[in-house]
Amino acid sequence: MRILDRYIAGRLVKGYGTVMLFLLSMFSFLALIQELDQVGKGSYRVVDALQYIAFTIPQRIIDLAPTAALLGSILGIEVLSRGSELVAMRAAGISMYSFSCSVGKLVFVIVTGTALFIQFVVPPSVQYAEKERVSSQISKKRRTIGDRGIWVRDDHQVLHIGSMWQGQVPTGLELYKFDSRGALTNYIQANRADVGGNDEWELEGVREKIIKDGYLIQQHHLSMKWESFLRKNQLELLQSSAESLSISSLYQYIHYLRDTGQKSDRIELTFWKKIIMPLSIATLAMLGVPLGFTQHRPSIARQLTFGACIGILYFLLNEISTSIGLLSGFSPPLIAAFPLMAVIGLSCYLFWRVSTSIR
Repeated sequence: MRILDRYIAGRLVKGYGTVMLFLLSMFSFLALIQELDQVGKGSYRVVDALQYIAFTIPQRIIDLAPTAALLGSILGIEVLSRGSELVAMRAAGISMYSFSCSVGKLVFVIVTGTALFIQFVVPPSVQYAEKERVSSQISKKRRTIGDRGIWVRDDHQVLHIGSMWQGQVPTGLELYKFDSRGALTNYIQANRADVGGNDEWELEGVREKIIKDGYLIQQHHLSMKWESFLRKNQLELLQSSAESLSISSLYQYIHYLRDTGQKSDRIELTFWKKIIMPLSIATLAMLGVPLGFTQHRPSIARQLTFGACIGILYFLLNEISTSIGLLSGFSPPLIAAFPLMAVIGLSCYLFWRVSTSIR
């Protein structure tokens, strides 16, 4: 049985790899065309666009993985069927459920690898791409981003943000204030900042040094209000998107938002979508089994078209459930799980229908 498992896995891996390579090439090309529209902003060049596309490939792989798993499964099983290998397996007593177990072993490996990929590979790659993209697009005279943090300059103030905790919260802040002659008058250090509305920041863990009449005055504050010259929409450009955060980072950020009394619905939804993504890939991959085991032999193009339609419907269902669910106030886990439950229901129906037709 191990030989058969390896043989089936080999066929499916080839099918999955072929489909993923095709989809990844097509969508990367479309993304590049869209990214070229940004060329010319600041110092953003064609080579920067190519670099951005390259470093966002891991995220694109995850986005395409469910559809690629379904089409790859269909393609691999169809190859077995066209070579009469599937007929030989049936004649040897291999049932659809035994075949499904062999497919399931490969799917388990893919799901485990996907979970690790989402946690450890995608976040640093996408965050680096976003950081370099913003660094090039925003004028270097006003804002620079580097390994030592973010520097922002206004007329008489210079702000240094050491890092963006979980890609969202400014931490390790330093604020320099100068008078009209360019002399330093205030120096403020803060552990972090809670960014509120109207561009007002709540600085926490503040140490302030005031230079007045040649004297240095030091003060400590648990918190302090500061009217930021960095507008909220500008800060958003410096923040990492929620989609680029790892599962563990999203979990910590959700608790931070709850502790500070902020809404966390969208972040929670992103968190649960990442949790459910490996399960979605597994379900769609297994969906190819009943489609390949059908007694009627439609053309492989028809089978792949049918699979592509299911993938598109899954994507649309995901988008629609997200929009309606957030507006209706449904629980984020329920919103994220609804498309998966719909696919599981379809898979169970197809398994039952095919199993009754081949008896």
